[in-house]
Parts: sequence; C-alpha cells; structure tokens
Amino acid sequence: MAGRGNGSSYVGVIVVCVVAGLAYLGIGLATGQTGFGLVGLAIMLGYALVLTVFRHRSEAVGMLAGETTDERRRDLNTRATAFTGSVLAVVLVVGFMVSLAIGSELASTFAWLAALGAVAYAAALAWLSRHG
Repeated sequence: MAGRGNGSSYVGVIVVCVVAGLAYLGIGLATGQTGFGLVGLAIMLGYALVLTVFRHRSEAVGMLAGETTDERRRDLNTRATAFTGSVLAVVLVVGFMVSLAIGSELASTFAWLAALGAVAYAAALAWLSRHG
C-alpha cells in the first residue's frame, strides 16, 4: 500500500489483515470448515503481530507494514511491485500453456487473468504517459 502524506499506511495494512482474517473465519464458518477459518484468522493476525513488533527493527518489515516514508523506500516499493508483476505475468503465461498442454479446464482462467494483466498494464502505461 502506498502511503499519502507522511508515507505511512501502517494502520491500513493492519486493518486489511484483521478484515481478511475475519473474512477467512466467516467463510470457514459458512462452509462448515471451522478449522480453515480459524487457521486463516490466526495467520492474518499473526502476520499483523509480526509487522507490529518488527516494523521498527527491520526496514523490509517496515515497508511490508506500509511505511514508505521516504523517496528511497518508495523507489524500493515500486521496483518490488514491478518485479512481482513480472513474475506473475510469467506464471500466468506458463500456467496457460501447461493447462493447454494437459487439457485442463483451468486454461480459460489463466487466459482471462493474463488478459486482465495485459489490459491493466497497457491502461497504466497510457495513463501514466499522459499524467505521470
């Protein structure tokens, strides 16, 4: 999460962790998979706890906690996001090809996700080239 103002979105990250944990719990309870729900909640609350305890001790953990408070951290966040997008694009294309090769029904899912990524990338380039 990119911060505004002072560059810190720590509270937002923690809120997302809690909401996601509660969503896991709700889904688990609604589907009769209470264990899944409790484990999902524990993982998300544990992640929030790790971020809270170690965000001032580790720069990387601080950035995961949403503390992109200076230009260097914002640049690192941008580069890490770009790297992640590149990895996911490769995974989607390879997943699509493998799904086609083995006749999996997942081929269309991979195709739609890859298409969505391509459209989002093209739209971002178009927008940023004019406004960024």
